[in-house]
Order: sequence, then C-alpha cells, then structure tokens
Amino acid sequence: MILKRILSKITDLLFPRRCTICDVVIASQEGICGSCRKKVHSLRGDTCMKCGKKRKGNNAYCYDCMRRDHYFERNFSVFEYPVIRESLYRFKYRGRAEYAAYYARKACELHGKRIMELHADAIVPVPIHKSRFRKRGYNQAKELARELSALTGIPVCNDLIKRVKSTKALKTMDVRERQNNLKKAFLIIQND
Repeated sequence: MILKRILSKITDLLFPRRCTICDVVIASQEGICGSCRKKVHSLRGDTCMKCGKKRKGNNAYCYDCMRRDHYFERNFSVFEYPVIRESLYRFKYRGRAEYAAYYARKACELHGKRIMELHADAIVPVPIHKSRFRKRGYNQAKELARELSALTGIPVCNDLIKRVKSTKALKTMDVRERQNNLKKAFLIIQND
C-alpha cells in the first residue's frame, strides 16, 4: 500500500493531472479545476428527444431533427458543444486520452439510469482507420467506451466493426457531405 502511494506520487510529478476543460495542471482527482467547475455545467432541461441538443420552444425535437431524418434512435448529450470544444479537440488530436475518464463520469452522472435502462449487450466504439491510429496513438472512442464500461459494467466489443476506408475529417463538412464521406467506410466483422 505504501509502495502504491509512492508510485502514485512519482507518476503525478512526472505526468501531472490536467484540467479536462482548460488543460492547466491540477492536484484534484476530479479531472477539472475549480474555475472550470463553476462555468461547465451538464446539459439539462429542454433537450431534443432525438439528438439530445438544447432545443427552444414547445417542440419535442430541435429544428435540425424536425427537418431531417437521422440513422440513429436516440442520442444523449452531456455538455453544450461550445463550452468543451477545445477540450474535445485536445482529447481527439492532442494526446489527452485521460480526458475520457471525466467525460464518462459526467455521462454516467447525467444519463447513467437511461444507459442502464437500454439493457445494452455491449458498447461498440467507432473504429478509426489504422493510419489515424498511427498518427494519434489511440482511438478516443475506444478510450471513452472503456471508461463507460468500467462505470456501467457493460462490456466493450472492439471486434464487431472495422474501419476499412480512410475518410476526410468531418468537422469541415455539412450533413450530406458527412453521410457520403462515411459510405463504405466500415465493415461488420461479426453478424452479432
């Protein structure tokens, strides 16, 4: 036990924890600094019944979801995007895989009951192409899935889907371009 604490202190000195939102060095185990804790709030209240974004008015769906069909049943959002945009960028492109723990914890705090009510057999992270994996060193979806699995007990299945086509980054595309870009990018390995 003493050795474990010493190793933990050494690890903290060599690899200090950083705030998931602003990336400053922190001592807290929570994954977020005090000033960010005050400004980052979970998305609550009137959210779209389809995509999970903030919505306005009395409609059950946001403007986007009323205009177009989606190929998914339901999405649960945790944060408003502008608040964590930079954090997500670092998580995805700057090697901050450790942010997955904070994101998963917040997702479970806000949507844990809903997640468990789904009675999911597995969490299946979206795979990235091997060229992107070589560049990044990890798949952020897989990291988040692993953390969610640890909190929910739902197993992760990494071998159901394979990315067979390297696609362009989606962030600069509109909805139609995104859908076309992803066509034939994945292969189902097991028909489970």
